[in-house]
Amino acid sequence: MRRFGRMFRKMLTPLSAALLAVTIVLWARSMVVTNRLAYHVTGKSSYATYSATVGDGLFTIECDFGHRFKSQDDFDRWIRFVRSRRTTDGWSLGSCPSAGFPGHGWFGGFACYRDVGHIFWGNFHQMTTYHLRVPAYFVAVLLSILPLRRAWTWYRRGPAQGCCARCGYDLRATPERCPECGQIA
Repeated sequence: MRRFGRMFRKMLTPLSAALLAVTIVLWARSMVVTNRLAYHVTGKSSYATYSATVGDGLFTIECDFGHRFKSQDDFDRWIRFVRSRRTTDGWSLGSCPSAGFPGHGWFGGFACYRDVGHIFWGNFHQMTTYHLRVPAYFVAVLLSILPLRRAWTWYRRGPAQGCCARCGYDLRATPERCPECGQIA
């Protein structure tokens, strides 16, 4: 089990480093442009939109649920209206200029809340939205833990036993002098 954990960390470290690089690029870009990736689903009497937004230095995940239509005609009119504003069910990607208010939220940019909106489209319609906001710097710090830990242990370990202290060449064949760099052992 210990071997599996070590192997898992070794595989997870490069992935974490790559995600850290992507996070830093998105963080810098989010100060200028807000990007939104959304997935839309339409059911018989309800709809849902799941979206991830990067803007103003914040990563936001939102889930919008619309329901409680009085009749099927009201729902059909609402869906025709929603579809006129976007293409179809499925994935969509959009961007707009950033608002320029970095770090807004409850505590240092963190926020988790629920909105309930009422739309009077024909008859009563309720829309519920769940929000989760996390600042990009927090995601960057979390993703940097594994690569920094790996670099620290590599630095603290030093050269392996039986290897050159300068270049790391294996000295089993020539224990007196390193054939690679000429260092005296």
